[in-house]
Amino acid sequence: MTGSSPEPRRDIPLAWVGFDELPIHYANQIIVQYQPEGSFLIGVGQVLTPALIGEPAEMAEQLDHVEFVPIRPLVRVALTEQTMRELAAVLDASIAKADQRKDTLDPRGDDQP
Repeated sequence: MTGSSPEPRRDIPLAWVGFDELPIHYANQIIVQYQPEGSFLIGVGQVLTPALIGEPAEMAEQLDHVEFVPIRPLVRVALTEQTMRELAAVLDASIAKADQRKDTLDPRGDDQP
């Protein structure tokens, strides 16, 4: 007698391993590019303003020689459309939670100086 039994299944939890050991980079630039195959390419980077030193006239002269300010890439990630939607939902929920915490920490609200 040949019968097929279902493959055994078990839910196994996921765990972030090594997350706390990674360095934290300050990021202030983001670029998102839609890819024809339906995924998104996300670049996260850092830009620092050029250091201008001296009197205002000297600083203006230094600024005249600045052709561009570079963005230093920190990470480039490709996400499926589904994962991109999940990221958007997580970001929205995180911002809402942060707003609630701010209101709890400062009961005076946004109207205070």
